[in-house]
Amino acid sequence: MKQRLRVVLLSLTLVCAVLLSSAAAGGGFLTRRITGPEMDSYAANALAEYAMCYADTGEVIPLSYYHDRQFFAIVPEAYRDRPIEPCVTKALSFTDRNLTNEWQFDKIERLSRLGVMGGNDRGEAEPTREITRAEAAAIIVRLLGAPTAEGKPYADVPADAWYAAPVYTAQALGVVMPDERFYPDRPVSRQEFVVMTARALQTVGLLTLSETGELPETEDADALAAYAKSAYHTLGSCVLTTRVTGGTPEEPENLYYFEPQKPVTRSEAAWQLLEVRCEVPVYPSRVAEEFGLAEEMPVVDGSTSTLPVTQWVYTALFSNYNRHPAYPEGHSKTHRSYERLIEGEADLVFAGIAPGQDIYDLAEQQGVELELIPIGYDAMVFFTNEQNSAEGLTSAQITELYVNNNPKNWSGLGGPDAALIPFCRNEDSGSHANMERYFLQGNPIHPDIHRETISVSMQDIFTDVVGAGTDDPPAYALGYSTYYYYRSMERNWGNLVEPGEKIPLKLLAIDGVEPTDETIADRSYPLADYIYAVIRKDAPEDSPERKLVSFLLSPEGQACIEKAEFGPLR
Repeated sequence: MKQRLRVVLLSLTLVCAVLLSSAAAGGGFLTRRITGPEMDSYAANALAEYAMCYADTGEVIPLSYYHDRQFFAIVPEAYRDRPIEPCVTKALSFTDRNLTNEWQFDKIERLSRLGVMGGNDRGEAEPTREITRAEAAAIIVRLLGAPTAEGKPYADVPADAWYAAPVYTAQALGVVMPDERFYPDRPVSRQEFVVMTARALQTVGLLTLSETGELPETEDADALAAYAKSAYHTLGSCVLTTRVTGGTPEEPENLYYFEPQKPVTRSEAAWQLLEVRCEVPVYPSRVAEEFGLAEEMPVVDGSTSTLPVTQWVYTALFSNYNRHPAYPEGHSKTHRSYERLIEGEADLVFAGIAPGQDIYDLAEQQGVELELIPIGYDAMVFFTNEQNSAEGLTSAQITELYVNNNPKNWSGLGGPDAALIPFCRNEDSGSHANMERYFLQGNPIHPDIHRETISVSMQDIFTDVVGAGTDDPPAYALGYSTYYYYRSMERNWGNLVEPGEKIPLKLLAIDGVEPTDETIADRSYPLADYIYAVIRKDAPEDSPERKLVSFLLSPEGQACIEKAEFGPLR
């Protein structure tokens, strides 16, 4: 099977050209790319079964990556003109492999496919053996595929030592520091190895070390040395941790530790390097290239409900999308995201509703004109407890209820004899803006409703409405949100309660029309609306935000809208 694939891959290189050759940060490396066949990206990256090789020698390029029918390879500048091609890699067979700790050999075998780790003179992998600082430098230099370089002499690194060349090469690349001594025989600690790995990735342009970032939740994060924190922040989840099972048999708990001073074993070093090789590279998809978004993305913000749009857009455009430097940590919610757009802090906003008058007033004060481009469908919906026999509301009833807090019983709305508990949202939410748009007629929500039953988050209003329902005396709540967010909650309700339990709510018809995919798309449902991409109207035609809008209106972009659980335009 593998031999057949190799023939297919190599035959394809006869018609493939090197498509990309751009210098990466660090000056001494560049990224090259060729087209490849449709194949399993997991096998190509995580399993290291397929990689790029130098065609003249068959030598594997360790920092190669497969994404969207494209092979990317980071090579030293000195190898710019060497021919490259995809290849099937071959793992070493280790003599000490056994089934009791097979997982410890797996990572080393995968790195052996790349020529980064091998065995001892007896063919043993030695997965539990601690590695020295010299060995760590040698492994990382092999990962980079870097030619030998000279560095400032260390007092304890003899020129004829086996490790002299990789240690001095690592120093020249900035992987280790040019101190007086290197301590080559000392076991390398976890935090030292993480730092060396991060510096290596920075050297070849795969990341930029940062003092901020989300650390894994561990019990000993404060034990990290100051010099190591930027590497840990930057690599995030791609760092070595130890899991310890604690708690009680009834309530087991997993605790995680960095153990930064603990020596690194060979299997741990292999895990670390494979993890960053697979999880760090951010490469553009073919559609990102097509729409001109490979080099620069706009600063995106939006409402809470539209965060999945951002996530799916980045997923479609890039590998390891959440490591893209422009990927937002979250959305600022509707009102604040509009403010950021007007203030120039964001380039594009995804919103489930058009701006309110206060936003238009702010834009006018700032001399900014907003442009709203529909990119999908959504709608405002009202829901209640599923036991409630009420089937619908009229627009007039909703206005009377939320402005005047009348009636207090569902019987006044054509429902059962049960107390009516109307919930509302906070005033800076998109759902509240919809209330202003459709029902409030310039009035505030009645102060008793706002004071007693406000739901702060989009998720809260669902659990609040469910929790407010009672049987004795009978009482049912009323809440509102957006249609596709409701559908998402309906599918994922088990995450909030017992697994498999159905959401105990139902949607209500408005003015006699039930909200469905069809009534929202044909606009017969009275609260149907678009979701928008909002930009400043003076954005240039070739700006990243207009390029992103073009992508969103394409079939590939509309697929993102559908995956984000909104109604696509097409």
